[in-house]
Parts: sequence; structure tokens; C-alpha cells
Amino acid sequence: MEQVRTSHQTTQRTTIQQQRTDEQISNRRSKLFADACNWAQRKDFDKATNSFAKIPEESSEYPVAQYLLGCTSMELRNLENCQKSLDAFDKARVAFETQKKPLPEDFYYKKGFAHWMVGQCDDAVENFSEFIAYSQPMKAQVGYLNRGLVHCDLHEYEKALEDLNIANKNEENQTAYSLCSRGRVLAHLCRYEDAKIDFLAALHKSRGDFHGHLQAGIAYSELGEYEKALEQLDISLKLKPIHNRDLAEVYFRQALLYRLRGETDKAIEQLLHAIDAFPEHAGAYLCLGRLYLVKNDHVKALENLNKAHQCDPCNAVIMYELGSFHEQAERLDSALFNRKRG
Repeated sequence: MEQVRTSHQTTQRTTIQQQRTDEQISNRRSKLFADACNWAQRKDFDKATNSFAKIPEESSEYPVAQYLLGCTSMELRNLENCQKSLDAFDKARVAFETQKKPLPEDFYYKKGFAHWMVGQCDDAVENFSEFIAYSQPMKAQVGYLNRGLVHCDLHEYEKALEDLNIANKNEENQTAYSLCSRGRVLAHLCRYEDAKIDFLAALHKSRGDFHGHLQAGIAYSELGEYEKALEQLDISLKLKPIHNRDLAEVYFRQALLYRLRGETDKAIEQLLHAIDAFPEHAGAYLCLGRLYLVKNDHVKALENLNKAHQCDPCNAVIMYELGSFHEQAERLDSALFNRKRG
């Protein structure tokens, strides 16, 4: 009997010790997860991604950790990390299904955005469509807006206009960004008066923050008021955007305005600033390539067009520019060869 009691006590102690060990592991995991969330709230996305990636697969926190890993990786705003975010979203989905938990309500929106950022536009449309289908009408607005912008990238302007009309349907939900986006689509469809109405309306919606002045600058540039556009962009620069990608966008917009005014050297200078701020800005490389062609610097033109293609390999405009460049180069080589023969 004593042996049984002793054995029972030993088993009990072992069980209690195991429970304590499990609790310690659980607390350690919870602390790791809490730390990761804390880094994300502080916008230290490098530390946040590192912490979320350490949450073990057997943890109950793993599905959410992978989802948040996808979100924070995307905030680092470069091609490599956007690819990592897609991997994390895929793992998150499997983990949510395994643990029989519902997906976060923004899951398809975030995944669609990641696909868009790596140039996978068809996948982006599919995920934004899923987000719209499962969202309340008020929340679906941002899905329509972004799906419309992806249709723009695909040069599907009629589809883009359908989505952007829905996104701008309720006046109280309109923003300078949504109105400028629709205005540019209307301009592509040669509906210039309607486009002008949207650009003017966007000016009234602009807030006094960084993004407000940026959108005001874009609206003024679309209206042909280049001095006012540059003034607004200068103000947005002084407000010091959080993300380098946003900083690069201001330099890029300034460069486009200088190019329109025929100030090629100033345009090149701002494009170099844009690339320095965000080295994967495909639009900046494309514009640089075009400007170097104007200056007959074919070596630098090709170098920048190739970099644009590396940053955005699915971009049809970049591929067309590269094809045109090679075609012209072949004709030039042929002409030089014939001249030497003659």
C-alpha cells in the first residue's frame, strides 16, 4: 500500500512539474508573441517580423503570428519581403484551417495587396474580389478602390472605372486619393471634363497631412498647374513621411513635373533621390531610362530599363520600352554595319 502511495505521489509530482514546465513554455511563447505585437505597434517592422517568425508551429498563436508576419513583412515595402509575406499568408491560411479558426476579416485584402506589390495582378484581383465578397458594404469600399487600381495596371480601364465608381459612390467616403484615382482613369478614357471635376473635388478633400499634400500635388499636376503642384509636393516633403517608399513617391512626382517643364537635369536629380530612398522604385528607373534616351546616353538608358524590369518583371510598359530599345539598337547596328560596307 505504501508503495502504491509513494508511486502515486511521484506520479503526481511529475505531473505537476510537467504542468509547470508547460506553463513556463506557454508564458514564454505568449511573451514572444506580445513582444512581436509591441514591435509592430512601434512600427519597428524588422524586429516584429523576426519575433513573429519565431512563434513555433505547435503554438495556438501560430496562425495569427503567421498572418501578422505577412502584414509586417509587407510593411518593409520591398520585393523580397513582399514575397515572404505571401509565404506567411499561405502558412497562416493552412494553420487557421487546421485549428478550425476563422480567417482574419482583412486576410484577403492583405494578401491581395502583397500580390499586387510583387506584380501578380491577376492574383491581386482574385484576392480583392474575395475580400469584397466577404466584407460589409462600408468596408468593401477599400476593396473596390484597390481592385480598380489593379485593373488600371492591367490597362482594363472600363473595369477600373466600374470599381472606382463604387468606391466613390458615397460622398462622405470619398478621399483625395480615391477621386484622383478615378480622375486618372477618366482621363485614360478621354473623358477629360469628368476627370477635371474629380481632380478639383480631390483638392477640397485633401487633408493637411503628408498624404493630403501629396494628393493635392497630384491633382494640381493633372490639372496642368505645375507650380502649385510643386508647392504642395515641397510641403509634403517637409512633413517627413514615415515610409521611404512614400518619400520616394514625392521625389518621383517632382521628377515627372520637371520633365513636363522640359527640365531634364532636375528631373534626373529627383529620380536619383527617389531611387536612393527606395531602391526598388520601378517607375523611377523607367523614367530615368527614358530621360537618358532623350540625352542619347544609351548605356545608362539600358541599365535603368533593365533595373526597372528587375523590380517589376510583369509590367507591360517596361517590357514594351525594353523591346523598343533593343529594336532601335538592332536597327542602329545594322545601319552602322551597312555604312561600313558602303
